[in-house]
Amino acid sequence: MPFARRPRAARPVAILEVGMSAPASPDPASANRPAYAPRNALNAGEIRRAIQARSAARGDAADVRAWLLNHFYRHAVGNFEPATPVRSLADARAVLGGALPAWVKARFSAADSRASKAAPVVWVDPSSAPLLALEARLVEFLTSRDGTALQGKLERVNCPQALALWEREHARIAERIQRGWRQSNPQALRHVCATPHGTLVELRPDSALLREEMAYESYRMGHCLGQFANRKALTGGYGGRYADAAQAGQLRLFSIRDERGEPHVTLSMLTDGAGRLMVEQVKGKQNRPPVQRYVEDVLAALTALDAAADDDLAPDCLALGLVRAGERWQPIESVTDAALLARLVSRHPGLYPRLADPAPLIEWLVAAREPGLLRERPPKSPALRYAAREIWRDGAAPPAAAAAGQALPAAMTEDVVWEGMPEAQWRALPRAPGWLWKMPGQIARAARAAWRWLRVAIVILLLYWLLGFWLLLFGVGLYSGFKKKPFPFLARPRHEGRKLWALALAAPMAGAIGQHGFYDRKAARVDADWRQNIRPQFLHQLGLPASADDAAVARFLRESFEQQWYRADMPAPDRDADPRAALAFATARAAFFARNALLLGWLAPPPAWRVLLLNAQRAQECWAGWEDFGRACLAGRRQWILAGRADPMGAGFDEAALTRLLQQRQRKHGWKGLPWPGQAAFDPVAVKRRGAAAGRVDASDPQLHL
Repeated sequence: MPFARRPRAARPVAILEVGMSAPASPDPASANRPAYAPRNALNAGEIRRAIQARSAARGDAADVRAWLLNHFYRHAVGNFEPATPVRSLADARAVLGGALPAWVKARFSAADSRASKAAPVVWVDPSSAPLLALEARLVEFLTSRDGTALQGKLERVNCPQALALWEREHARIAERIQRGWRQSNPQALRHVCATPHGTLVELRPDSALLREEMAYESYRMGHCLGQFANRKALTGGYGGRYADAAQAGQLRLFSIRDERGEPHVTLSMLTDGAGRLMVEQVKGKQNRPPVQRYVEDVLAALTALDAAADDDLAPDCLALGLVRAGERWQPIESVTDAALLARLVSRHPGLYPRLADPAPLIEWLVAAREPGLLRERPPKSPALRYAAREIWRDGAAPPAAAAAGQALPAAMTEDVVWEGMPEAQWRALPRAPGWLWKMPGQIARAARAAWRWLRVAIVILLLYWLLGFWLLLFGVGLYSGFKKKPFPFLARPRHEGRKLWALALAAPMAGAIGQHGFYDRKAARVDADWRQNIRPQFLHQLGLPASADDAAVARFLRESFEQQWYRADMPAPDRDADPRAALAFATARAAFFARNALLLGWLAPPPAWRVLLLNAQRAQECWAGWEDFGRACLAGRRQWILAGRADPMGAGFDEAALTRLLQQRQRKHGWKGLPWPGQAAFDPVAVKRRGAAAGRVDASDPQLHL
């Protein structure tokens, strides 16, 4: 029943996967067959395991399962599209996360002269809807070979040939449909429920007229449900396969029909031992998705049947935007459970354009998985629009972009310049005026004039107070040997304001390993012992060899880090993973890495602090407070470890460490007393400096790169 697509042309296969050799010598009889393209898949083992698991769950015959693990697996690695191209270590890290295999590092090494001639490298989502649809089409083809010349000879047909045969057979089916005619018989139908535009009926598996009713459904709908090899006896072929499964209790067939009895949607449901239904296919005419008019009918049918779906989604339901949220089916637009919505969109980012008002958390998750979707629907978060500005570089201008000639940096937050951010964009950001500026008319002008004089007096009083305080402090310092034993709170001047807030996100990491100078604004470099301990771990995390020098690492980060930091440590989530927790742990790791990359000399201050502040804004938009963030981070670290990824830098972060962070004040590197959200981390304001035009700033000004 699935809709067919003509396979693309392929060249003779050379490589399927590093570590797996191609066939030693091809069969002479298959010399003219379409072959599998020479391509490497980073997750080839994961693809094979997913195919094997699905085949076992369906209960495929041994020959069908063997064919899938051979030909379909090789097709998925070599020929399947869409596949995510992997052209650099940064791309590999984005899809795999954590440590990279040695062959991947060697493949993309600049010193490897063979890299340009090697087979391309891709990553294929083993559970993507297009791959599942293709597999269902092939399973349908393979299980309908009884009574044909290919019975018992499946291994002689490769995947491109099978797809071509499937398409030719369906072309013949369409031709037969044009010449054939079947009439519906009410005795073969069981009424299930009324739908908004018709009625849901079941094709009764115990009826002697089942096959004739399947032939009628197939004739009217233009698909292969009731197409039999023997049209008179109604046996064999696709129709025989579906009829046998229905009569054996493995499959149940439903149809949504209008008041005239005309079918408009065909549904097939798999059954388990307990009688529970699992959505297999939901097809409109000619195997297309049902038209928009009948989406409500499909929803009513799924609700009435109480059908389940793997991961709350079936591939055909995904095309309609229908999900099983909790105990009921509903459109993705109406899901209100934030955790469920985040999990669904994280696993299936294609649902994002359907959401009317996505939360910032959803936008950041989509940016981590498929940032290209932001082209179709720009995010509301100004910080994300700026962080993901590279995706608009080769296409249309980003949202709120200024006219040509306004690309010079015109805004900054504290001493961090937002390079390439046009004036029109930052001026359009919402501001929160103070209470004096909310007064109307003459009262407001009088209040502002009084405030201008009053603040002068306040400044003078503050200066007198500070002078007296420092004189007292100086006297106490002399008495206690100030020059030899400085006061602890004066010895390490720390970052303040937004920068301190941004660094505090990494407290689970920095506190777990006892890193000194992490918050110190005077620290320009880490000491030699710390460098020796942490440098190899960071290089391993980046997928770079331990022999890489600082210049090579800095060049690598300069070309990729600021452009892709929001995708780091966010691989494709497992079915039961919490994407909100994964994003929290990635946020803590991003702050920890950016700060240490700055201290190691790998990142210049401007890009490092831009990433730190944007990362802080992401945290402010996605979590409600320090405890909320901390618990999500703790859960994210557990997920990270359970997935088999090493985390030596956060080994000491547990429930007790989280409690200490929440109870200790910031002077002791805790979170207590540090307001959430505090000042907006992404808060571009106009820059006014001597020698510069009003509202403009020179990005080369050394005062801005502290």
